[in-house]
Amino acid sequence: MNSHELLGRLKNPQAFVGREINANRREFKRSDINICLVFPDTYAIGMSHSGMKILYHLLNGMDGVHAERAFVPEPENIAIFNENKMPLFSLENKIPLACFDLIGFSLLSELNFTNVLQVLEMSGLPLLSAQRQEGDPWIAAGGIAVANPEPLRAFIDLFAFGDGEAIFPDLIAVLKAARSHKMVRAVVLKDFDRVAGVYVPSLYALKKAGPFMVPDLGGKQIKKRVCPDLNRIPAEPAEIVPICDVVFNRLNVEIARGCPQNCRFCQAKSYYAPFRYREPGPILDFIKESLAATGYESFSLASLSSGDYPGLAELLQRIPTIVQPDISFSIPSLRPSTLSDEMLSTLAMFRKTGITIVPEAGSERLRRAINKNVTDAEIFQALEIAWRHRWQKIKMYFMLGLPGETMEDIEAIVLLLEKILALARTRQVRINIHVSFSAFVPKPHTPLQWAARASVAELEEKMALLKKRLKRHKNLDLDFHSASRGLIETVLARGDARVGEILLQAFRRGETFSAWDIHFHFPVWEELIGLETGADFLSEFPLDTEFPWDFIQLNFHKPYLAEEYRRSREDEVTRPCRGQDCAACGGCLFGRREFPSPLWASPAGPALTPPEVYRRLRLRYEKKDDLCFLSHLAMMQYLERLLRKSGLLFKYSEGFHPRIKMAALPPLPVGAQGFDEAIEVFVAGSLEDKEVLKALNRTLPDFQFKKAGFVNADTSFHKELQFVDLFFVWGEVVPDRQEIAALLFAGDSFEIAKEGLALKMDYAHGGQERFARIYKLLDPERKWTSHLSRTAVSFKNEN
Repeated sequence: MNSHELLGRLKNPQAFVGREINANRREFKRSDINICLVFPDTYAIGMSHSGMKILYHLLNGMDGVHAERAFVPEPENIAIFNENKMPLFSLENKIPLACFDLIGFSLLSELNFTNVLQVLEMSGLPLLSAQRQEGDPWIAAGGIAVANPEPLRAFIDLFAFGDGEAIFPDLIAVLKAARSHKMVRAVVLKDFDRVAGVYVPSLYALKKAGPFMVPDLGGKQIKKRVCPDLNRIPAEPAEIVPICDVVFNRLNVEIARGCPQNCRFCQAKSYYAPFRYREPGPILDFIKESLAATGYESFSLASLSSGDYPGLAELLQRIPTIVQPDISFSIPSLRPSTLSDEMLSTLAMFRKTGITIVPEAGSERLRRAINKNVTDAEIFQALEIAWRHRWQKIKMYFMLGLPGETMEDIEAIVLLLEKILALARTRQVRINIHVSFSAFVPKPHTPLQWAARASVAELEEKMALLKKRLKRHKNLDLDFHSASRGLIETVLARGDARVGEILLQAFRRGETFSAWDIHFHFPVWEELIGLETGADFLSEFPLDTEFPWDFIQLNFHKPYLAEEYRRSREDEVTRPCRGQDCAACGGCLFGRREFPSPLWASPAGPALTPPEVYRRLRLRYEKKDDLCFLSHLAMMQYLERLLRKSGLLFKYSEGFHPRIKMAALPPLPVGAQGFDEAIEVFVAGSLEDKEVLKALNRTLPDFQFKKAGFVNADTSFHKELQFVDLFFVWGEVVPDRQEIAALLFAGDSFEIAKEGLALKMDYAHGGQERFARIYKLLDPERKWTSHLSRTAVSFKNEN
């Protein structure tokens, strides 16, 4: 069985097509250093991760290097891979992962650790690094979830800490030298270990240190790699665009990396430090160029704390001067104190998204303890501003089980939400608040790494109280994360090498996709962890504890973290980095950094306005080969982004989610091919049809529109549609002539051949409904959709 045949059997084949806009479609050559970047979750999750896209384009821009991608199939698709004895392959060229030189995992969640084992097993590779042979790919891992690598030490050959842009060139150099000098595996491991920011666990023995098994590096420290100036790392405008719907389906514009705030629970603060930002001029250039190169209809200004970007208000004022109003954009991670009328006034010019407020704790006392510098007054003020600009959807996030939390703090969450609802009533604002509750997980390299993890019973008691008190409010949408899943996450985050055996046994018992509620089985984990081992990783630790991750230097010196932990127990606040004298603090590894506000040479110009006159344009194309596995909605989004990418201006629909106004043929089943597909759009400008076709076909080398023509008809696209020709290759059912003839209309015709059935359906007189009945006769269980093709389409009054 080949990969195309396998796609026809998968439940979500479009995620494996690999035909994305801006994907690397180069030929796979053994002479290149071939890297497969793997996100150990589904396509919908992995293609939302901007870090993987950054590395993808970085590697494919290097001489002699070729990078492709792979994701974990959904459990039902894993079974189909296994039943057909197909190894996991890359998306671009469908190459088995075992054929690559290096497989690199991006790990953002500890609950994806067993998915790493799933990928290795599906690739036919030994799970244990000690069992890999000469010629096997190197298995590398990076990302925030391996800030403590020890639970995965038995499975991973090398870990990388810090910015991938800084580390990967050195890893590629090692791989090239190893190939050139035909080095054996043991020698190459030592060369990897010499790369700054890289840890090779197999080179270091374990020793007992208090409750933990820790690696013995003989005092060696591994400091993460950092790109000190983001402005010297050019962002790739033509980033790869998801081909189907994903969690975050928009352009991600990185305006800053790191965070100047000092929330004591936050591991991202340490992992992505120091705080660095891009200059505003290049940001605006990137937005303009990338929207043109990707066809995205929305973008997000991304940062851990966007409100701390210097000169954010001035940056926002300039966005309407470069972006059409039909494009939407959002700014996540805004602290309430940074919201302003000017900011929301600019945002209101575009499509409104929700306002997100993250108090984390209900009481100001507990917020001081975790150093979340947000007051109730700031929350109310931010909401007042949002309501003035007619924002009605609010998202709020709280964390339960924080150190020092009492039932009074839980009660404070209820009171805060009820005050917000009461304030909305007095302002006559109809609001909907989505409230998310997650369980605190103490993470390595944070001031709360010493803290105990609350028991499942305690957390469930608090959740029950919140549900009871808040369920009567109809405009509150409550979302409670699993209390037990957070316990397992704590064990995986703070565990040592012993957790590797737990992971292996959990995987053997079928535990994968543990981050998903429907696939998480707490009894499996509970039995494997046991009370004795679990206590080692869940309890509070003395400040002199030697942790398994102490040899890794991410940002803060350990004595500083310990002092912050003491301050948390005293409810003492630490100021943000931007307000501190770094020389006096001395807490982090990267020294003093300046945060000047950018200077603008001129005031913002006028906002762009859409054209007033459009012409109706009909386009023809083919939906064949792997594109036949796209759903109708995915194909329409793919086409819409290609249209936008052309640089032509199109008419948009009205309403909350404006899209290019487009009419299309009735959907084909997934797997069916169309050789004469048609859509209609409305385009501005005076270009001739041949010039329009040329502009459109510049957008993507392996997709071409067949024909473009302007339409003068007054009737709609669907009323203009006349005849549709279809062909079905016989499957299991071969109906007789009378059965087919009985379902036809006077304007229809058909021809039965040895290989299949040819139909010409009169769509001007209900042909679509009649064909649906005929197709049900031909393929009652929809097992043979790949046997169907739409071969020709004609319209009334068409030349």
